[in-house]
Amino acid sequence: MKASVLAAFLKFTAPLEGRVPWMYLDDASPRGLVTCGVGNLCSLSFALTLPWTVDGRRATRAEIEAAWRAVDAAQARKHQGGGNHGDLTRLRLSDTDIDAMVMAKVRGNEAELCKVFPAFSSWPADAQLFACSWAWAVGPHGRYPKMIALLNKGDFEGARKEATINPQRGTIVLRNKRNLQLLRNAAIVQEQGLDFEVLHWPEALERAA
Repeated sequence: MKASVLAAFLKFTAPLEGRVPWMYLDDASPRGLVTCGVGNLCSLSFALTLPWTVDGRRATRAEIEAAWRAVDAAQARKHQGGGNHGDLTRLRLSDTDIDAMVMAKVRGNEAELCKVFPAFSSWPADAQLFACSWAWAVGPHGRYPKMIALLNKGDFEGARKEATINPQRGTIVLRNKRNLQLLRNAAIVQEQGLDFEVLHWPEALERAA
């Protein structure tokens, strides 16, 4: 992954997912899924690997399990947003630990994206950030066969027609807008022979008249 993409990922993603130091319920699925950090899905087994603290000390396994189950059971709150779940548990993650968790997930997604998109490592930076954004929202093996086929042909412009994430509500609307801009940028970088290492987002490149 381009260094410029890795450096920009948190800045790109945090406004779309929020940044929450406790467990909360994501409302993207029929049943709210326990989540934390910057939209990181948090199964019980994953929660047990994280460095949760309680009033400055490391949380015990029993405390983590109890907190996870309390949040998972609070399904009535799943539409209230992550910021409204803090009273359900005293467990917290530090900013440093959230950053580390996000970067580890990005690297894990990158490994899977390279399987889906064999030329991923050679893509323009804006195209790589698009793929990382898409994978963060739907997973690196999301079922977008037409988009995947177009991207594997290097057709970044054509892929824009197949890249919309549904349902289009909440911050998905903004993510879709940003994703389409990233693909347009990548197409222009490719057409004009610009530096593939440079990430142009948040600038929107335009074709010469």
